[in-house]
This record gives sequence, structure tokens and C-alpha cells, in this order.
Amino acid sequence: MNRRLLPCCLLFLVGLALLGACAPRSHQVLLTVDGQRRFVSTRAATVGEALREVGIMLGPLDRVEPPSYTALRPNIGIVVRRVRERVVSEERPLAYERRIRRDATLAQGALRIQQLGHNGVERQTFLVRFEDGVETTRHLSATEVLTPAQAEILILGTRGGAGVPISGTLVYLAKGNAWLIRQQSHLKQALTRSGDLDGHVFSLSPDGRWLLFSRRLLGGEAGLGGPLNALWLVRVDVTNDEPHSLGINGVIWAEWQPLVASERSLASDEIAPERSYVFAYSSAERVPTPPGWKARNDLVQATVRPDGSLAEERTLLRARDGLYGWWGRTWTWAPDGLRLAWGGATALGTAGLDGRGERLFTFEPYETRGPWVWTPRPAWRPDGAGFVAVVHG
Repeated sequence: MNRRLLPCCLLFLVGLALLGACAPRSHQVLLTVDGQRRFVSTRAATVGEALREVGIMLGPLDRVEPPSYTALRPNIGIVVRRVRERVVSEERPLAYERRIRRDATLAQGALRIQQLGHNGVERQTFLVRFEDGVETTRHLSATEVLTPAQAEILILGTRGGAGVPISGTLVYLAKGNAWLIRQQSHLKQALTRSGDLDGHVFSLSPDGRWLLFSRRLLGGEAGLGGPLNALWLVRVDVTNDEPHSLGINGVIWAEWQPLVASERSLASDEIAPERSYVFAYSSAERVPTPPGWKARNDLVQATVRPDGSLAEERTLLRARDGLYGWWGRTWTWAPDGLRLAWGGATALGTAGLDGRGERLFTFEPYETRGPWVWTPRPAWRPDGAGFVAVVHG
């Protein structure tokens, strides 16, 4: 009986030995977490299992060095870094800018403050990351202007010293405004201060009293569906006259009618106050493609009362299309004020105040290979017997 039990006991002892050899070994691990360092004993196979065994819970952003899948070895060091992210908002001053506007009506070098500058307030939102309570990164995620800064505006005088005597009246366009010079070249006067003159129309009446000009439209009317611009009028011989609109929109050319023979004696400072003024214009509509307008190639005569109000309009030529017609024609009054010459991309012609037009000459268009069209500019003979123009081809 004892002889039979002996082999069984030997097999049992061998099995126990083998099981002992296969069981995990105990490791001493140096654990650093939450500001503490301590040695722990564990039989876990990986870093992640060891942390779970000793009850260390990891957050979604926490970092472990070495990684959790690393196999344990004797005296390995494990570091758990607690990572937190927080949204932080800060307000800071928004510096104002300084703008300098030049004014030819002020003496050279004179400086005036038109508007005081004030800093604004800006809120910046950051995503801040902390590791073990110490900020490590900060990323700007949003910016919001709480109070806009108000720019400081300074007026700098540019008027020169002794000027040159001039006769007549000189008007010119500079930086979106109309300016006037009379008597002395250094005596400049601003006729407008809006800064939005677009240059399509800029015409001084033959007697030097009225300036006709076009302004860009602002606000809701400035959209793609709105008019291209608007016609305005200002009295030149009256100091600080307030410009006013004529109620005519979308104009790419306009010019006063020259004085006819019966009115030439009136072109002086003693013009009869009851005299009306006449100008012609051609219109266009706003489009989203270059150059920003589509010409109608029409011709309209308008009459202005002595007080500057619009009296009537009369269509001389109706709108028409043509090759390269979208750019528009170049118009010029005849010296007698009874006819106009026009130059298009492919032809030259005339139009009378009776509404009759005549095409006089045709030519090949010039290929500009750009969003613009070359058109000849007719120049009348002084006696009005004909005109000359440079054409392509």
C-alpha cells in the first residue's frame, strides 16, 4: 500500500514545484503620484495592472511614464502625471490707432485734434493645460471685442507759403474729396469732406458756380443690387455750401452743356439769377463682375434750376447693347452745346439734342486682354465743324 502511494506523492510534489515556478514574481516598484513617492510590492505583469492593484485611478488626460502596457521589471519607476485642462478668460486693453488726415486749408505743419483716442477692451479665451498643478501650455481659442477702440484723428496742415496768382476757378479731386483753388494757388478750400467721390463724374459748370460730381453709395444701397453711385451738386462760389443730391443714381459720365452763343455774354460774375443749367449724362447698372458696372449707353439731358434743384430730365438716346458695350462710351460736347460726339469700342458717332444719332466711322476693337475696354476720346474743332479721334487699326 505504501509502495503505491509513494509515486503519487512524488508526482504531487513535482506539480507543486512547477506551479511555484510559473506563479508571478513579486516586484518592488517606485511609484510617484499626487506629489508622493513610495515603494510598493506587486505581482502585476504590466504598469497598468500594477496601478489598478494599488488603487490608483487615472483620469482621461492623465499621463503615465512608462506607458501602461510596459512589462514590469525589478525596481522600475512609475510616474503618474495628473493632467487637467481649464478654459480661462482674460480681459485686456485694446490699443487705439492714430490716423492723420491732411488738410490743405490749414497752415503748413499746423496740427489739430479732430477726435480723441480711447482704448477698447478685448476678451481673450485660452485653453490652459496643467500637469501636477503646474501650467504647461496655453492656447488662444477665441477673441471677443467688448468695447471697440476709438481711433485718434489728427488734422495736419499742408498749405504752403506764398502762392502763385491764378485767374478763374480750379477744382480738383484728391483722396475722395473735391477741392477748390481761387486767386492764389495756396488758398485751397475743401468742397466736400465725405471722402467717397468715385471719380466717374466731376464737372464744373461753365460759369464756375456749380460742381457736379458722383459719390459712392453707403449702407444698404451699396450692395450688388443697389445703384452704382449717385449724382451730387455743390455751389462753388458760396463758402461752406452744403452738397445736395440730385436724386439721379447709376451714372458713369456726366458733363455740363457749354454756354450757347446767346449765353456767352452771361459768363461773368453778373449772370442773371434766373438762368438754368443743363447737363447730359449716361447711366450704368451695378454688376458683380469686373469692372463693377454694365453701361446702358443711353443719353439723358437734365435741367437744373438756379437754386440747384433738378427741374426735368429728357431722354435723348435710349439704352442699347453692342460689342463691348458693357464698358460704355466716351462723350464730348460740341463747342456750340447743341451736339455731342461719342467714341465706342468699335465706332465713332454724334448725337443731337433732338434725339437723332449718327454712326460716322467703324473700326476693329482693341483687344486689351483685361477687364477694361479702350475707347477713343473725340476732340472737337474750336468752330465745331468736326472732331478728331485716335482709333485702333
